[in-house]
Amino acid sequence: MIQNFSKYDIGEKGISEIREGILKVVRASSAEESKDDFIQKLEKWKTLLVANDPPLIGIEKVDIEFIRSVWTVFQSHSVNLK
Repeated sequence: MIQNFSKYDIGEKGISEIREGILKVVRASSAEESKDDFIQKLEKWKTLLVANDPPLIGIEKVDIEFIRSVWTVFQSHSVNLK
């Protein structure tokens, strides 16, 4: 699916790294790091990747507001994640 949108095959290692990143968000949402700190890091990450040369196809589609919403859901259920 990622290849369909980005035209880039990230392979099994890339898929594994995405999964680990998702798990980190789930864990971080129930940890000490605040949502605002996390979102700031995410915005910096996106800014750096958008400025890549050659550009990374599709990175501009990262929707930080959506991620903020997902974080809120994870945080509201963090008791179940520990």
